[in-house]
Amino acid sequence: MAITPPDATPRDIVRYNRLFSLGLHSLHLRLPNASREQYKACIQAIEPAFRHRVVLCDYFELGDIAGTGGIHLRKEYIDQWRDWQGINRGRVSVSAHSIEELRQLPFVPTYALLSPLFDSISKTNYPAQLNVKECQKYLPQLPFPVVALGGITPERYRKALEYGFSGVAVLGDLAISGEYIEEAFLRYPQPEVLTVAGHDPTSGAGIGGDIRVFESNDTYPLSVCSSITAQNEYDFVSLSPLEEEHPLEALLAHHTPVACKIGLISSLRQGIRIAQKLRQKGVRYVVWDPILKASASENSIHNAFSANEIKEFLSLITLVTPNYPEAQQLFGSTEAFDLSLLASEYQTYILLKGGHENSHKNVSTDLLFSPDGQMARYTVPRTPHDKHGTGCTLSASIVSFLAHGYDLPSACRWGQWRTDAFRRSNSQLLGGHKPVELIEKKLRLKTCHLQYITDSTDLTELLSKAEFALEAGVRWVQLRMKEVSSAQRLEAAFALKKLMQNYLGATLIINDDLETALACDAHGVHLGLGDVSPATARKVLGTSKIIGGTCNTCQDISQRALEGVDYIGIGPYRATSTKKVLSPILGKKGMDVLSKYNQQLPHPIPLFAIGGITPSDFADLASLDIQGIALSGAINHVDDIFATTTAMVETLQQLFTK
Repeated sequence: MAITPPDATPRDIVRYNRLFSLGLHSLHLRLPNASREQYKACIQAIEPAFRHRVVLCDYFELGDIAGTGGIHLRKEYIDQWRDWQGINRGRVSVSAHSIEELRQLPFVPTYALLSPLFDSISKTNYPAQLNVKECQKYLPQLPFPVVALGGITPERYRKALEYGFSGVAVLGDLAISGEYIEEAFLRYPQPEVLTVAGHDPTSGAGIGGDIRVFESNDTYPLSVCSSITAQNEYDFVSLSPLEEEHPLEALLAHHTPVACKIGLISSLRQGIRIAQKLRQKGVRYVVWDPILKASASENSIHNAFSANEIKEFLSLITLVTPNYPEAQQLFGSTEAFDLSLLASEYQTYILLKGGHENSHKNVSTDLLFSPDGQMARYTVPRTPHDKHGTGCTLSASIVSFLAHGYDLPSACRWGQWRTDAFRRSNSQLLGGHKPVELIEKKLRLKTCHLQYITDSTDLTELLSKAEFALEAGVRWVQLRMKEVSSAQRLEAAFALKKLMQNYLGATLIINDDLETALACDAHGVHLGLGDVSPATARKVLGTSKIIGGTCNTCQDISQRALEGVDYIGIGPYRATSTKKVLSPILGKKGMDVLSKYNQQLPHPIPLFAIGGITPSDFADLASLDIQGIALSGAINHVDDIFATTTAMVETLQQLFTK
């Protein structure tokens, strides 16, 4: 992980976006002398897609607005730890200068920074103060990972791990690199993760699939094969167990991965043996993906397990990830109350995967049960294409995020989103792990110059108008149905989505209805100033979905930039009958002020002018620094929607693609 220099400016912080794109997953925003406004400006300098990787060291309340990933409690803030407990609060880290300080902590943090391990690079006259022999002896005994800080360089990285640390935090070595910060960052190894699993010849699942997932999530894969399978993505034929003890012993003699996934095993006794060895060697997180039946077979791989073996195995692991049939076989129940009691009894997390639960046809919900009795729900839309290896993808992704310093609930949520992207990757049973969803989102935003907003409450009329607009070349439709029930809006969303699937590149946005956007798997949601916050929407929809907002002032734009929206509708340009309650009219002069303010942000946001706009306004608006125009009445209230919209699409393309 990285820590910002204490005097960093927004211009300095922008550089860390390059590191995020290269695989950095944890950045501590440490600016002890910054005012709240200066701190906000530095958050704005971080691209919204990476905000969840940021840990705030001050002004913690900004995290709920900006959607950052956690907080760091310095010594003077430790007493606030109770305010930040909860299954969905994100990572909570601390810092200390001795092992005794860590022992005296009143709670278990996600991880702790311990310094200085080596002579500091960023501070003069700040020499190493830790006893490395004590670190080797006592750090593995603590109930949380400890990260080395102070004088960290690539050459010292491996030594820090040998001393018992789970990772390193880099400050000075990156700060002094200046414009060569990417080169300096790439000199550091990726976090190591381990899979102990079977071999699948297709590499859709098993160690081959896990390795693909690990690499796509910026971790270095280690692997030990527990069995050989004869299978393809359609048929599972047989399993031949392998002896894993010697390969595992040899590997762990020189490697201590932070996290490990246990997959296909021949017996629970083998799993217990593996988990015991991992714990003896200091592996922090052990995740078990209980493969009791191959997806390509109707036959069970294992007979019933004894209750004592299950209890012994679960006492050695951090998380188990059963689906509904597996939970029934392992625990005799899939009821939330029972699983919560079991998580407390075994002192392990249980993630109940929702793919086999069919009470909700539009969405799939995973349930996470924590050892302290809490429960979290994580929901994604159901996708039309199944995949071979979804369970492996989920558990391997979770392991990757744990190795990057995420708290376990966040790792489970991001694992679910990664699995969702895997299911969407193509229409075949064997999927891909290329992170293309953010690229696709940027492309949709970049190529859009006309947003069409519906205004009908009658479904037949709405679909007729939308079809004319789509035939005319519109590729962005915002469903706006204010005065109807949620059920009617959802019905309209599904019907409109079905229509739009006939038009390549068509984008569906839902106005002010987060649940409908999730249930119908729209491309995104548009939020007014008084609607649910973008940070809340991002927690529900994930970073791959488009989140738009409305703005009327420069202050609104500043707030939306902090919130990390993907585009902004600025207006109204003039009075309009489409909305009952209007903000102050902007006109061209007002929109020019907003567009110029937007351009001076570290990351200017695509702007779309809205409100009473007619074709005669297009040229004036195209002269401003905006992305395009949003229209409702100019399309919905004309006699010939197709002809009128065709002409407008052609004009806007000429004006906005010069």
